[in-house]
Amino acid sequence: MISEVILLGGVPGVGKSTVCHELDSHGYQTLDFGEIMMKLAEHNGLKNPRWKMHDLPQKEIRQLETMAVKAIMDACGQIILESQIVVATERGFYDGFPKRIVSALPITKILLLETTPEEIMMRRKMDPDRRASLFRYKVDIVEHQNKNRQRSNRLSTRYNAQLSVIINKQEELINTVANVLKNL
Repeated sequence: MISEVILLGGVPGVGKSTVCHELDSHGYQTLDFGEIMMKLAEHNGLKNPRWKMHDLPQKEIRQLETMAVKAIMDACGQIILESQIVVATERGFYDGFPKRIVSALPITKILLLETTPEEIMMRRKMDPDRRASLFRYKVDIVEHQNKNRQRSNRLSTRYNAQLSVIINKQEELINTVANVLKNL
């Protein structure tokens, strides 16, 4: 049975997946909320690339989120859950962790990864999986990070979860992981 969920959030390109891969190599159990949703979508016959998941009707997204929560609850022990806290789409922003999801998970800590907008843009340009969507959403990175901070603060207060902002500078993965580990 799952004992604790530590939410590792941030905007696309901030380095969540890279940090999680490093945490995996240290023996921590990490799960990617978006990947779980993608696998469930594919299992149910939806064949959208990950960056187009947000184009699905809200009803389908809610169903996938609910199924993802059930899959996460099947995990054992402590997990680090990677996800966007606020999701940017062409239509605007939406909450990546609405009440129906957060209240179902034993979230005790929120680790919000951030870095400069310039570093995020550079990472997005270098990532072949993101190139197709790079200019699809003309969302200001600063605005997106601010919305993540605001939502993280609300989640932290509402669910009494410790909140830590961790800076993930380029070429400093070891320091970032050390800061994440210090906050677990």
